[in-house]
Amino acid sequence: MLVISGLALGLGFLAKYQMIIASVIMLLSLILLARKHLKVVLKKFSIVIATAVLVVTPWLVIAYEVYKNIILNQWLYALQVGNPERSIYSTRFPGPIFYFIELVWPYNDIHPVSIFLYISGLAGLAFMAWRHRHEDKFILIWFTTIFVFFTLISNKEWRYVTPLFPALAISTSVAILALGNTIQKAWKKPSSAKKKRLIKAASAMLAVMVAGAMLYSIYDAHSYTSQMHITIDLKGATNYALTHMEANKSFMLLCPFNLFSADMVEFYLLEKGEHNIKTYQYPDLPVDTYTPNFSVTELIKQCKQYNVQYIFTYELGGTVPYYNTTLNLQQIYEQLYASGNFTHITDEQTFGTNPRRIFLLNFTG
Repeated sequence: MLVISGLALGLGFLAKYQMIIASVIMLLSLILLARKHLKVVLKKFSIVIATAVLVVTPWLVIAYEVYKNIILNQWLYALQVGNPERSIYSTRFPGPIFYFIELVWPYNDIHPVSIFLYISGLAGLAFMAWRHRHEDKFILIWFTTIFVFFTLISNKEWRYVTPLFPALAISTSVAILALGNTIQKAWKKPSSAKKKRLIKAASAMLAVMVAGAMLYSIYDAHSYTSQMHITIDLKGATNYALTHMEANKSFMLLCPFNLFSADMVEFYLLEKGEHNIKTYQYPDLPVDTYTPNFSVTELIKQCKQYNVQYIFTYELGGTVPYYNTTLNLQQIYEQLYASGNFTHITDEQTFGTNPRRIFLLNFTG
């Protein structure tokens, strides 16, 4: 089991480096829950860490040898996690309560955790802290460690704390079972007919609330997955551009955002074994998080500087404005066409379906 735990930890770290928090939870749990056998359990814990290191190290070596400073530097950069200026998104709510709100209501139409189950989960955590049982301490350590760790990190988003979801699920079940047990004990005590009716009503109300919360959670999850089920044919656009690429040319991706970035284009280039073609993006920062400062003059300047052949643009509904601005793709296209340095949209260089198409333009300047 120790080796399997180490394998899971190592693979989890390779998939998402935030998984390192699992090792912190393990260590704190051992220190706080196994004090009498600390030396023994720490020796066993070292086997877990050693196994995880053995899993991670070969990947780091291979990544360095294959990609040198390209991908490895990006990965090391990601480990820095950012600073308060790097993401406006992270400052939407005050730091100490950011994840209390972010977990349940990051946007009006996206709720990672259903509001009713979320309230029940927090109530369950409070109840577990109050009753102070030994078996509750691990869940409290689990929740507190993740919450504090990612609160202290300046770059914040609800996806980072998804490891909290199982802890919230357990605490929710504890809260519901505690209420159920309270009602059951009250029912077993001798009481008047009127009080029995009140207990029946409370029991029925609890059942309705639990069923309603579950159904609402299912509806929330379905709405979110339906909304995020997006297909963007960036692979097709990249393969086309690569096939028609001239020597010593590069790509420019216009108005990047969460699902459309230069890194994604580079991924498909690497998939084809292409390591030499450079991919740039303008503006540098994603337009769904930062207010874009778009200048067609600056874009043309960079296209000339980087010897760009293809411009990747994403439809985004055409008239949907970017973050905190009235600027949209249609207005940008008007500027591009007016400059006379870019070709127009063609069926051959259009990929995907409306309203999520990618248009490839040639830079002719």
